[in-house]
Amino acid sequence: MKGLRLFFYMSIVICLFTLETNGQKAKPVHRIRGEVYFVQNGDTTKEMRPYDISLIDKDGIHPVFFIKTEHKYAFTIELNQELLEKYTHIQVRMNERTGGSSIDCISESHITLRNNTNLKFYFDHCMSFIFRDTQKFFIYKPVLYIYPLQDTIVHIKHHYRGKHTFTYPLYEDGWTVLAKPNGDLMNLKDSTQHRYLFWEGISDMSKQELKNTEGFIIDSGDIVSFLEKTLSHIGLNPIESNDFITFWAPRMIMNKRCFIHFRINDNIRNTSFLEIEPKPESILRVFMEYSHQIPDWEIKEQSLPTFKRSGYSVIEWGGTELGSGVVH
Repeated sequence: MKGLRLFFYMSIVICLFTLETNGQKAKPVHRIRGEVYFVQNGDTTKEMRPYDISLIDKDGIHPVFFIKTEHKYAFTIELNQELLEKYTHIQVRMNERTGGSSIDCISESHITLRNNTNLKFYFDHCMSFIFRDTQKFFIYKPVLYIYPLQDTIVHIKHHYRGKHTFTYPLYEDGWTVLAKPNGDLMNLKDSTQHRYLFWEGISDMSKQELKNTEGFIIDSGDIVSFLEKTLSHIGLNPIESNDFITFWAPRMIMNKRCFIHFRINDNIRNTSFLEIEPKPESILRVFMEYSHQIPDWEIKEQSLPTFKRSGYSVIEWGGTELGSGVVH
């Protein structure tokens, strides 16, 4: 009998050890349940139209992390410890279209530390937008630099909520390049050589959404020195900064003063998503919005993060000039 008991206990121990070493033991996850509602004329209804669920880092260090598109009013997501350490908020985004125009409606909630949390997302502010009150949002010269640790074939797909107006080399269904550690790129479709990948585009954006409350107001004579200092602080290297300044500074110094706002790793207002294989260890996306019309409301000086490159890195910069319909 004692022999049978010993065999039984040893069998349990061996079984548990096997599950652990084979990686079959479930890793702890943080489960969140969400419900999406639409508020119109005081009535609340369960939302059944498609919406995107993403994770947001309000500190701007990590890019928006897309999770999935959902079609039912309720959803469940599971987050591991790595995501919990990087991201602070869950974002639900829905696209509204009418009369040929569109806006993105957003609802966000803080990620609570308690597991099995139930969150509710309400879309009521969208109804306050006038759908025709949109502006064409031109994206000028976003360029991609790729720095692998060794010669690497890299595949890039750009998912853009808008329309490409120009790409170089030709984008077609994506880019496939041979990237070298010094940043040199060879497009494998035609063997052309490049320092970066180039795209421009256009999308619709509500004027209300384009209103910034943080940024910098810089005299034209200080534009170059401001950009040199700020871009270095953000994390661009001298070559990338030189490319940025020689493209944007001549446009920005045309008037006496300039309002400037930077967007860091927010996927250009959540309209531009990069799918890169192999996945880089670190990625920086710098997007500048500027205007020669100075806002007539209080502007708080923007606090900008500093990006630290680690291993295989991808860097992107681009920008846009906001029109008069946006800031006044």
